[in-house]
Amino acid sequence: MMDFSLERQRMKRKREIFFNKTSSSLLPLIEKIDSSERSIVTCFALNECKRISEYLVRLYNFSLLSEADAAVNEWAEGKRKIYDAKPYILALHRVANIIEDKSDAYLFHALAQGYSTVHTPRHAIGIAFYELTAMMKKGASDDELEKKIDSYFISLSEAERKAGEHTWAKFIRNSF
Repeated sequence: MMDFSLERQRMKRKREIFFNKTSSSLLPLIEKIDSSERSIVTCFALNECKRISEYLVRLYNFSLLSEADAAVNEWAEGKRKIYDAKPYILALHRVANIIEDKSDAYLFHALAQGYSTVHTPRHAIGIAFYELTAMMKKGASDDELEKKIDSYFISLSEAERKAGEHTWAKFIRNSF
């Protein structure tokens, strides 16, 4: 069983984000992401973003969600440049700041972090930071948090198998 006591203390202290790079429950995931090829991490992040976006679309029928997804995926494929996709990512962060449901706001931040992974793989772990924080805000049990973390490993394994099937932009393909 993973220990989430520090994260629960952060929640009680009314911190903004409960998970970070020092969260012991995320250290193996951080290590796995850091040791994976850029195309795998990008594939993982875009898959997680698709899942989160599909959830948010059911709650908020914002055209921004589908437009951001299209722009960022085309950027990852080399069909657009960063300056075409970046405004969508920044807009997602702005939306997160005005959404009344704070748990959903964290999911908008998670989405923006995941899409930013196309720029740099270091942003991928932000998906977990924000999504797990959202789950805790909604009262998730330790078991539910642990299952979510396990799902990230499964998603990374899927990305390892499927990353080669994608057409990636040169800057992703040529990164080692």
